[in-house]
Amino acid sequence: MKKILYLLLLLPFFSLQSCVEDEKDIFDASAAERIAAAMKEYRATLAAAENGWLLAYYPEKNHSVGGYNMMAKFTADGYVTLSSEVATRNYAAGDTVTSQYEIISDMGPVLTFNAYNEILHHFTEPNGSADVDGMAGDYEFVFMDVKPDKIILKGKKYDNKLVMTRLDEPVDPKAYYQSIADMEKKSSYRYYNLYIQGDTICQASLVERTLEISYEVIEARDTTIQEEILAFTFTPSGIKLYEPFTFKGKVTMENFNWDNEKSSFICTDPDADVRFGVH
Repeated sequence: MKKILYLLLLLPFFSLQSCVEDEKDIFDASAAERIAAAMKEYRATLAAAENGWLLAYYPEKNHSVGGYNMMAKFTADGYVTLSSEVATRNYAAGDTVTSQYEIISDMGPVLTFNAYNEILHHFTEPNGSADVDGMAGDYEFVFMDVKPDKIILKGKKYDNKLVMTRLDEPVDPKAYYQSIADMEKKSSYRYYNLYIQGDTICQASLVERTLEISYEVIEARDTTIQEEILAFTFTPSGIKLYEPFTFKGKVTMENFNWDNEKSSFICTDPDADVRFGVH
């Protein structure tokens, strides 16, 4: 009787231990399988873009100098062809260089450009022993969101967001980057005013590829000065901010087209009567 009672007392322990081990095996296996499946899916998505991807690449910590346009075309067998609007030591803007890439598992799928490619690694190389970060660009990126027409990644070291937009039609890199250079040239004023619904809000300073603004915020009886640095990339028609910016919770802005007659970047987002204008 004592032996039977002893066995009955031990039965729940053995059952619990068995369940824990079974669940551990199941979840370990399923996690590994999920990552492997995602890696396969992401590689296929990259390679499925026949015309490649347009990249908004942001170097520097806190994207403090703004972003640059790049293009990438991936193959299923692990090769990528890159171009950039930035001239490097050996290549002009729009030149293409092919190298290898990988999708590796590092607590989740990671896109790594671990084979040297001067187009990309121009942003990641140190500038000597006194400046080991260089332009502080990433070459390894964590997948954040993957869709057939848009992929969002995050730099593994510096955390800057990398947005890749699928190109629906063939694009000549040199012609595209020339249109970017033309846009940058025609809008190269030092100071702008920020206008919202026709009212002048504050002055904006154009520094590198950022618009630096400061404005008053009144809460209760206290007035403080809020400073913002709006990083952006140039597009052939204007600029696109690093991320949407909401002014005082009232209006959100991200995309702007250049109006040459008004010398202004005019917001094209819905319900956003906003522009950055010289006058």
